[in-house]
Amino acid sequence: MKKKVLSLLLSLSLLAGLQIMPAGAYLRTIEEMKPDEVRTISTEGGAPHYHWSSSDPSVATCTDNGTSKSVVTAKKPGTAVITVTCTRRKPDLVKDPFTGKFVTGTTTYEDRDTCTIVVKDPSAPTPPKVSSLPAPSKSYGSIGDDVSGIITDIQGFNCGVVPVKYKNLWGLADADLKLLIPFQFSLMDWVSNDGHIHVKLDGQRYVIDTKGNVVYSHSPTSSKDRIEYGNNHILIKRYYGTGSGDFLVERYNYQGEPITSAQASVLNEIGVNESEARGELVFDRPRDSKNGGLDWLFNLPTDYNDNPKTVLRVPAYGTQYHPSWLMEGLIVFGKEDLDGSNYGAVDKNGKLVIPCDYDMLYDSSGGWLSYKQGDKCGLLKNPVNPPSEPETKPADSSPAKPSTPDASTKPAAPATSPSSDFTIENGVLVKYNGKGGKVTIPDTVTEIGEKAFYECTDLTSVVMPDTVTKIGKRAFYFCFDLSSVKVSSSLREIGDQAFWNCSALTSFKFPDSIREIGNLAFSACDNLTSISFPVGLERISKEAFAGCSRLKSVTIHSKSADIGKRVFTIFGNSAHLIPNSGLTVTAPAGSTAETYCKENGLSFKPLSGTSTANK
Repeated sequence: MKKKVLSLLLSLSLLAGLQIMPAGAYLRTIEEMKPDEVRTISTEGGAPHYHWSSSDPSVATCTDNGTSKSVVTAKKPGTAVITVTCTRRKPDLVKDPFTGKFVTGTTTYEDRDTCTIVVKDPSAPTPPKVSSLPAPSKSYGSIGDDVSGIITDIQGFNCGVVPVKYKNLWGLADADLKLLIPFQFSLMDWVSNDGHIHVKLDGQRYVIDTKGNVVYSHSPTSSKDRIEYGNNHILIKRYYGTGSGDFLVERYNYQGEPITSAQASVLNEIGVNESEARGELVFDRPRDSKNGGLDWLFNLPTDYNDNPKTVLRVPAYGTQYHPSWLMEGLIVFGKEDLDGSNYGAVDKNGKLVIPCDYDMLYDSSGGWLSYKQGDKCGLLKNPVNPPSEPETKPADSSPAKPSTPDASTKPAAPATSPSSDFTIENGVLVKYNGKGGKVTIPDTVTEIGEKAFYECTDLTSVVMPDTVTKIGKRAFYFCFDLSSVKVSSSLREIGDQAFWNCSALTSFKFPDSIREIGNLAFSACDNLTSISFPVGLERISKEAFAGCSRLKSVTIHSKSADIGKRVFTIFGNSAHLIPNSGLTVTAPAGSTAETYCKENGLSFKPLSGTSTANK
């Protein structure tokens, strides 16, 4: 074990010591110009050749002279994307074809970056900045209402607030589950550490603070636009083509002002340092201990300057448990089996302090942990670091029935999607024609056809009947707001790219009937954290889970399932696929999954009752 660690450290130190060219072609995110203005833009040098192009020469042209600089000429008001590409080489850990081990080497890759040229008419009026949310078309509840008995979903508590859901709309509540912002949003992301939330109100996207003030109002250029979190800033991806890389990036601070990538990097570093100073960021990679058991290894900084760092090794509690961060003295983990995951928490010594009785348990913040348990949602007090304020509501007490939004303690059952929303031919759902949201597929459907929900960006939830046996190619391609899928118990096959870039998915339960998963089926679903496959699984095709960067645990109960190339990979610094080193695969000893792990340098753990761990 010591030799392996020393070898890895040596390889990393060699990489750190090599003199390399910068790994990115860095352009400013946005260049604002006036008609007839001429400007030179440049990227970092070091490559032998560069190629420049403009997406709309009628708006802005650029010279393509093979160098790292290009002269841009603005023609007329509008927007054009300037793209530069070049070929670079960088040091990397590569697999030796003779020994099968990873050694230091070089990788050749194509580097690409874009810059948005916005040509403005000087005489055009500047649109007013949005500072408050408009009146919603639909709203439930009033500020101060106790909603503890009616909410149907909840997210992580942070910065003194928690997103809560009622009648398919989200609102914001405090630690006593009293409403701060009424239920009105069709989409509400988790609260970031700097107190900002991405929301969707009547089809329009905003970034708001915990008081409901608008810090950014999105002006979409296409339905594919994505708003993502950066540390202390807002990141926008605007897609201008059909390819996965056909997008340009914009960045804004929390005053709504555009910033450069360099300014965003500074804000990102500030956010990381603030998190590490609170002891919230840790390194959690399962490691085999000397006695064959599982330990959790954490790297804890002790000050703002990250020195010295303290290594904390915590014994794992039980088997098949998957740790999260160390937050306020607690490590939340989940026990996975074929029936799903049950979550609990241990302290830093590995002592179980919250039993595994919860369907979902979020990390501790401000002394509170959000939970889901059956049809109940609420907050638990952290037993190690309780809230600073006196607890006003015992975690196990029956919630008071609210007088508003209505007298019922349960929201109305969701309406079934109208039949006009679907085009069905001989049992195949050919096309979904509805507006998105929560969709229930008719029980006459036996197959979800190719591209049935293709790029349905407003789709949030799908309920499949148990009659469905197949999901076709690209059926849910680019449905990046899809966060919940109730899967058919008869499903046997999932087609190529079926759920490609469904980045809101946090879980997916594969039924006992599943046999085959297609190429790139769940690629770029980067919020999946753990998955489990039944014993009857026959094949996981090439790159099925490539780019799932948060995937930490995979359980494969089949001993002979065929596993394709680069199935469990993530994107490296130069956007090429590398093995997901933070992943642990649990499967029968001697299985094809064990062989896959050995060949790809992944951590392997034998299923309970099987012998020999991967060494």
